[in-house]
Amino acid sequence: MPQVFTDANFNTAVLRNKLPVLVDFWAPWCAPCKMLAPVLAALEPAYANRLIIGKLDTDANPKTANTYHVASIPYLVIFIGGKPVAAVEGAVPRKVLVEMIDQALAAKPLAGASAGARTKKPTSKRPTPTKKPTAPIRKKSK
Repeated sequence: MPQVFTDANFNTAVLRNKLPVLVDFWAPWCAPCKMLAPVLAALEPAYANRLIIGKLDTDANPKTANTYHVASIPYLVIFIGGKPVAAVEGAVPRKVLVEMIDQALAAKPLAGASAGARTKKPTSKRPTPTKKPTAPIRKKSK
């Protein structure tokens, strides 16, 4: 079961953690967040002792959500050495999460290496949709 992060424990549990940490910024009312929860729970055993997976309720913990400019949820961020190194927005497929995690873990700087030398910056861009809408979007007339 993913750990629960809060405004009160975020600094210690995430930013000062020696292991990389994947934070799922979510809210209880968010349907895509609920769809993603079992995927994250299933990934935990595969990354045991290499990555901590946890959740932060953005409604209950607005300070941390605002600090990381969380504008849309679910928003998943990987922190290594207290720095965000990779991020994805939306309920992405398991394959996308695994690729993001594996790339971030592979880019983890070795002890003594300059911090952030080989890490990706997080992005808040949405993935490009694979399908175009079937009908044009029309503006409401007044």
